[in-house]
Amino acid sequence: MLLKRWMPKARALIIMGAVAIVGCNSSNEEGGREDEITTTGKHAYFLNQERDTNELIVYDPDFGETTETNQFGYEVTVEDGIITRLGGADSAIPDNGFVLSGHGTASSFLTEYSIVGTHVELDEDSMQVILHTDLNSYRFQAEMAISDAADSIASAYQGYYDFPKELAERYLGQAKDDLAAGDEARIHSASSAYELYLSASRNADSAYYHTIESEVVEQRGIWHRPEEKNLGEVIETVQGMHKTGFNSIYLEVTFWGYTIYPSQVMADYGMTIQHPHFSDKNYGPYGNDILAAYIGEAAKLGMTVQGWTNGFMIGSPNLVEPIPPQIAVNPHWLAIQNSNVDEEIIPDNRYGYFWLDIVQDDVQDYMLEIFHEMQEKYAITGLNIDYMRYPHYEHADSFSFNSRALAQYQEESGIEDTEILRTDAEAFAEYQEWIRDRENIFIKKLADQAKGVNPDFMFTATPEPGPEEVLIADWQDDIDGVIPQAYGHDFDSIHNHVNASKKLMPEGTIYYTGIYSFYHMLDAMGTVQDVLAGRYQTSGVNMFAYGQGKQLPGAREALSQGPWREPAFNPGEHLMDGVALLLNDVEDKFTTIYIPRGAISESAGNAIVAEVQHLAMLIESGQFVLNSEFEQLISAIAILAENQELDSGLAHRLENRLLNAAYWNNHARRNQQRVIVSRD
Repeated sequence: MLLKRWMPKARALIIMGAVAIVGCNSSNEEGGREDEITTTGKHAYFLNQERDTNELIVYDPDFGETTETNQFGYEVTVEDGIITRLGGADSAIPDNGFVLSGHGTASSFLTEYSIVGTHVELDEDSMQVILHTDLNSYRFQAEMAISDAADSIASAYQGYYDFPKELAERYLGQAKDDLAAGDEARIHSASSAYELYLSASRNADSAYYHTIESEVVEQRGIWHRPEEKNLGEVIETVQGMHKTGFNSIYLEVTFWGYTIYPSQVMADYGMTIQHPHFSDKNYGPYGNDILAAYIGEAAKLGMTVQGWTNGFMIGSPNLVEPIPPQIAVNPHWLAIQNSNVDEEIIPDNRYGYFWLDIVQDDVQDYMLEIFHEMQEKYAITGLNIDYMRYPHYEHADSFSFNSRALAQYQEESGIEDTEILRTDAEAFAEYQEWIRDRENIFIKKLADQAKGVNPDFMFTATPEPGPEEVLIADWQDDIDGVIPQAYGHDFDSIHNHVNASKKLMPEGTIYYTGIYSFYHMLDAMGTVQDVLAGRYQTSGVNMFAYGQGKQLPGAREALSQGPWREPAFNPGEHLMDGVALLLNDVEDKFTTIYIPRGAISESAGNAIVAEVQHLAMLIESGQFVLNSEFEQLISAIAILAENQELDSGLAHRLENRLLNAAYWNNHARRNQQRVIVSRD
């Protein structure tokens, strides 16, 4: 099965900047020597300790299962002395090797001297890492790529995958030809052999990508903070996203305390009406409205735009005017840290941001007005909320000790003296629960408002791992979907993270996986593997973020050749349309692949097709499907697999797809019921 191939042993597309061809003598008729296709780099390292600024750390199995690092660095995985994976954070530590983890200058060292296939030595006497790449590295990489691609073509065909077999075999054939030509060229020209080995690896990887099944219904979201200065740049960005295969843009519509569009609500409150990055720009027919430009240009390509907001975190250390507009107009809206005993207008003492005091009713009203304006004025199809809780700091630096918030708590709780909250842990814990309730009240108001405007509006949350993720269960009756931020880059860590999040929410909640492939500058193969892991048993993925993705053309091309080869309908836009399309695709695959190729007998296959057609007919007539009907179909498929009348791997894929359809169906029914209740 293809699912087993998310961690290749020793290959990926080459990062071209990581190697130099040194000193080839053009006057030499025989070309450059093999020892001239080499690079060697050295860097001091520390062993099995927390990574600090500009440090290179070696994490071996004695440290644990993963490196436990954050996303602000770069890592490579080494197995049996050879680099087998580039990029990542919190990387899995192999039993037969270690992980090199760098920050700052050490990160730059790794990106400069590492490719898949690089030889790694640890000089324990001098505590230095030695990275050495030669022509044999490139040949080995190409040879492994060809072997893996051949195995994948055979596996995909035997597993009844829907993939362009002839095209995959054509790429594989070209890769074999390149490898043979490289071996022949090596006799006379190392540089020619080098180029041919690179081509062999690229073609073999393309062969593998074309063995991956491309889903017809799934979200392929991309988070993006807009920075485009004119319409041409917007069009270039949107077209680049579309070419990669993305079908939904999660555009950051508010950040630093500003809306990216000209806001009448901001004007009514006496605040700066638009983010200074965009207020003086011209986006052609859209004026200075970059949100309108994104929505208009995305619509031309069949893509949608969802709002992504950083909630009540405002301001930025990068602002020329350090006080965000909300606080400049209403200083009493500032959430105050415990350590800020004089209630000064100062930012968060950890990261330099300000926080709106969400417990206050007028702050909640203001934010509701902003999001209502956005939904009414623009054709955004959803809202993704981020930073909708206060940061989880220690008691001494926690929020909120705004005198208005304390007075409100005193009135509602009956506490005699709010000063005790600053020092007494038990009293403070009760106060934190009250703040949590106030945050939850806001989310419920926002959900009811959004669904009142549009029942299909997709309301999602993106909790960070840790305390914030645990609290997501408070919103289970309000949000449509969860996008857990999975920082890992192997199947187990990504899938385990999503499964842990699923335990916090009711069955049937829509899940997309937040993956960091672009942000961590993963190579093409690693990016594809992240997508495969992220979409497993979910409704798709969200990639962070396009700003970094623009620098990774190889990774974007790999997605367009592999898992996103064909366009996909986003189920989050119209849930029941997604159910109908998926059922129709299942029917099509039975009649064109599974029955003709003998994955199932004609009689048993036709019986399944009849059941699928029945469910599709109900959906297309505007009805919801009962849970029992999906369960019966899934059970029938499982029984066929148990009786060896249906390929077990195929049965597993069908069960996962039908479970997704059931989730979308149930959620659409829930949304309709919510609207009926709100109207009553």
